[in-house]
Order: sequence, then C-alpha cells, then structure tokens
Amino acid sequence: MQIFQSLVYQILVPMVATVDLTAPDSVTIGQSATFDIAVTFNGQPYPQNEIKNVKYLLYDATGAVVATDVATFVSDGHYQVVLPADATAKLAAGTNKLEVAVVPIPVLQPTFASVQFVTAQ
Repeated sequence: MQIFQSLVYQILVPMVATVDLTAPDSVTIGQSATFDIAVTFNGQPYPQNEIKNVKYLLYDATGAVVATDVATFVSDGHYQVVLPADATAKLAAGTNKLEVAVVPIPVLQPTFASVQFVTAQ
C-alpha cells in the first residue's frame, strides 16, 4: 500500500525543482568567483541521477551574455558555478547577473533562478 501511495503522490505531484542561487558579496574583476546552487524538491536534495542538466548564463551590466556553461555537480542537490578569471575580466564594474536553468528528468520542466552581484576592480 505504501508503494502505491508513493506512486500516486509522484503522479499527482510533479517533481518540479526548487532552486536557490547564492552569490558572493562581491566579485573582483579578473578573479574567479564561486556561486552555490541548491536544488531541492519538498525540502529534500534533488538526486543527481534525476537531473538532466544544470546550465548557467552570465550577463554583464548591459544584459549581454558573457559566458555560458554547465554547473559542476558537488553532491545531491548541490551544484557550483565557478566563473573563471577570464569570464569575470569581461565584466565592467557594477551590477551583473548569473542565471541558472535546472532540468529535472521526471518533469523535463526547467526551473530558473537568477542572482545579481556587484563587480569591482
């Protein structure tokens, strides 16, 4: 009965991911920067084997895309984006944005999150 209830729950409640993106207080232009991504469902870490991909886009202050890539898996529900020095070197001082897209396999519906951060020399 418990297996049946679990199956019914999975069918009725799509496993749409919740994504929290954490940025450093500030980023120094020309130096690497690390951003943490928490991916959960119902407060529990989303298993890595149920995630198709976690990608990011880096935007400069004008809204132009500066870099795109795949986030690095750390552990279930935890990914990181490490912007290399050459990517942050393309940013001007001011407010920039990192956006992530997480695609869970069970629903294939992406969840987006973004964070603004300040860059300085």
